[in-house]
Amino acid sequence: MPLDSITLQAVVSELAEKLTGAKIDKIHQPENYLMVLALRAATGNLKLLITAGASPRLNLTDARIENPASPPMFCMLMRKHLTGARIRKISQPGLERIVNIEMDTMDEMGDPAVKTLTAELFGRQPNLILQGSDGRIVDCLRRVDFEMSTERQVLPGMFYKLPVSPERADFRILKKDNIKALLEPFGAELLNEKHLISLFMGLSPLIARELIFRAENSLSQKQEALADEIVSLSELVNSGRVNPVLLQKADDGSPMDFTFMEILQYGAKVKEKYCSSFSSMLDEFYLEKENAARQKKRSQDLFRVVSTAQERLTKKLALQRDEFRSALDRENLRKYADLLMAGMHLVQKGMTKARVPDYYTKGEPEIEIPLDIKLSPQQNAQRYYKNYNRMKNAEAALRVQIEQTERELLYLDSVLDELSRAMTPQELIEIREELLNTGYLKDKGKLKGNKKSSSKSIKPYEYKSSDGFLILAGRNNLQNEELTLKTASKTDIWFHTQKIPGSHVILITNGIKPTERALSESAMIAAYHSKASSSAHVPVDYTEVKNVKKLPGGKCGMVTYKNFQTAMITPDPEIIEQLKQGSGE
Repeated sequence: MPLDSITLQAVVSELAEKLTGAKIDKIHQPENYLMVLALRAATGNLKLLITAGASPRLNLTDARIENPASPPMFCMLMRKHLTGARIRKISQPGLERIVNIEMDTMDEMGDPAVKTLTAELFGRQPNLILQGSDGRIVDCLRRVDFEMSTERQVLPGMFYKLPVSPERADFRILKKDNIKALLEPFGAELLNEKHLISLFMGLSPLIARELIFRAENSLSQKQEALADEIVSLSELVNSGRVNPVLLQKADDGSPMDFTFMEILQYGAKVKEKYCSSFSSMLDEFYLEKENAARQKKRSQDLFRVVSTAQERLTKKLALQRDEFRSALDRENLRKYADLLMAGMHLVQKGMTKARVPDYYTKGEPEIEIPLDIKLSPQQNAQRYYKNYNRMKNAEAALRVQIEQTERELLYLDSVLDELSRAMTPQELIEIREELLNTGYLKDKGKLKGNKKSSSKSIKPYEYKSSDGFLILAGRNNLQNEELTLKTASKTDIWFHTQKIPGSHVILITNGIKPTERALSESAMIAAYHSKASSSAHVPVDYTEVKNVKKLPGGKCGMVTYKNFQTAMITPDPEIIEQLKQGSGE
């Protein structure tokens, strides 16, 4: 998954072609270790993204990235030295994961100067270093002093030096006999990806595994076959016939890895997507993952609020059920009271227990009844009658309370499902508004960065069945209620997973009887937009909208329905994507 040397070499080749001669117009630093250079090139305006964070890389990007209100100090320094500079050369030293961007600019005296921006895209602490014409470091994103490293310091005023790399062979210039000689000491059975990475520079774990996989599936002896594979890789890289390949999981299409060549080791579990450029490949791969990470961070506060409320209600429900079980045992209280009244002549004040005949049991054995020594026999009997009546009334009240608490827990479970499926900041804003409306959030300013947007609310998901019916799916409980109770016509068909949190799905019929295919595809959409999206044989109930009513006293999106049918559905992401594309969304 990290950007490997060979892919970086292809990226540098693309950038050198497109950016040589480009002028730096603006410089932004949206995050601590992320820089964006706005460039004016011969082909138009471009944006170069350089990140020295958790996933170091550089590539052209089309993404819109919000900038902070005030730029960080390093950004100010970059603007001072590089605004207006022209890129003269972009290069990569050997197969190091390092890129040098040389620029023609001016020094402090207004004289022409060459400054170099070096991106070190490796290790636990990638870096971005600005060098002057003499090779001295002007400044860097991460300063490395003597306490942090005794081997190599990176500080302003020091001369920049390349990091010391382990001694490894450059497979691009080796002949087959040289490769076989390097492989021989390991033995055919012991050779693995770590050995290959330690022998040859520029190999990533993915490519090392691929070489071994191909060699093991060859008819030749393993070391012979492996040497042939390395030679083939060398010819591929040296000829420049590399291609940007995005590896996606076959089941859901999510990005898994990227590379520069065909990958065979995963078989049918992974599908390959060939991108238009290495920059677009990196953009697509990392932006989806980074957006998911940002979205998770934004939603953490909401998750915490809902999870805390869910935990509190779970404890409350357990106590209510305990009380309810106690209320069901109240018949013993009335029995004690009746037997005390019947055997009053056998009981005296001050006794801790009474032994009286048990007329409720065949043979009339005696029963022992606990007493309060402070009360008279009559008062003890009345106490048992009073507790019996209290328990009788409590049973009815507890039934209602338990039902209400269970409904609240179901609602919170649905909100957690919404949060897990929310894809955009606007969806989180709407979920937050929902929690404010239902009383789970009290302070509107409590969750930073989630203030209500003035923009128009997002629309429900839109799909189109294979035979042309429009299908809508709510993104949250607010939309679910709006769709079902206000938007949908009485003759439209409503879908929802049975006793599983998920979206309300509406099949728009326009008064026409829907086809079996439209019903089946709508049910699949309901299963896909639910907590059971990755399960098989998901039960989905469906009925006409006129049979769906808001649950009395229920939270937002909670409904009751009748006259329904149930379909067993296994969601298929590929079919869902086709239906989504069919809607034009």
